[in-house]
Amino acid sequence: MDAERLLARGRINLMFDYPFLGCLAMNLELVEDKLLNPPTMATDGTHLYYSPEFVLGLTEKQMMGVLAHEIYHIILWHATRECGRSHDRWNNAADYACNNLVFKELDSKTGSEAFELPFGILYEPNFGDNSAEWIYERIPDPPPHHGSGGGKDGGQNTGFDSHEKWSDWGKDFQGEEDTQDIETLWRERIAQAANQARMRGKLPGHLAELVEDTLQPKLDWKTILQDFVVSTVKSNYRYMPPNKKHLWRGIYLPSLYGEEISIAYACDSSGSISPDEAREQLAEIKGICDMFEGYTIYGFICDTNIHQRFVIQPFEPMPELRFRGGGTSFVEPIEEAAKLPISCLIYATDLYGTFPPAPRFPVIWLAFTDHTPPFGRVIRMPEHSPIRK
Repeated sequence: MDAERLLARGRINLMFDYPFLGCLAMNLELVEDKLLNPPTMATDGTHLYYSPEFVLGLTEKQMMGVLAHEIYHIILWHATRECGRSHDRWNNAADYACNNLVFKELDSKTGSEAFELPFGILYEPNFGDNSAEWIYERIPDPPPHHGSGGGKDGGQNTGFDSHEKWSDWGKDFQGEEDTQDIETLWRERIAQAANQARMRGKLPGHLAELVEDTLQPKLDWKTILQDFVVSTVKSNYRYMPPNKKHLWRGIYLPSLYGEEISIAYACDSSGSISPDEAREQLAEIKGICDMFEGYTIYGFICDTNIHQRFVIQPFEPMPELRFRGGGTSFVEPIEEAAKLPISCLIYATDLYGTFPPAPRFPVIWLAFTDHTPPFGRVIRMPEHSPIRK
């Protein structure tokens, strides 16, 4: 079997057993490169370059481990975070960070490490989940060699992959829209891959934390909301027909099918949210629900009590929202939502008010303040959000 087919099989294996990494690996175009130095693998965020001799010498577990290593370089933005540091020392710090994550992935059946990496890698378990910046400050330049052996458990450790393509990061990238850069696209890919892994119950806690840390600072609130909402729904996927959004790149990812979604939306009308903001949020929620074959959105406009209720289903118009001033209490909307067959409640508010006990269903807060609620997940709306203009 040739090297490209082995790589393709490795990506498929990741898709089945480690879907977060597999979905991301599918976004890279495979390119043979016999001039890589060292002759291993490399990525520029668009392509996955490989030396055929290196690929042909890998076991199946090593193949998946190397693919995971390259994906971690991308989602940790190692190519763009060197920032004037010593080049060789930064490269080694980045490899330490990636390899520690690779070895955190466990086989669900045996509980042992799911992946292997080639002989002579940079690995220090005491570095834990810390960033490449943190590791950089704790390794010498260049790192020392210890003993005469090599490999994960000690010895003469070096990096195994090539970072020479990092200087071309995003160089050949063409986004779906002229204004979309490669980092924005990768953040969207990370959110989508996390959704698919969650649906299959295959997003480990350390990856969920990594995804949230990666997405929260930069992603548009709409993308984060979609990630949260879809993650609360048990959905099925199929490969035919594939997800149409990715066909233009020649990438075939699964699409949702055979599922309905029911969610609730509550909006604090006491003055913290404007009618225009509520309409924009509701339109975005409706757009997320359009991903499914059917949906029901239960709506509440409320202050200390609910004073408007509505239901939105496919092909129905958006309701006229009625706002009024007053105080804020989250008790009645959450109690009423608990009577409904919903997968989550989305609540738009400034988070100042009276809270009931945590409900049995997930609550997603859309908040323009830094206040912290006693339960639920918070999407911090940007201070200068377009819907506030």
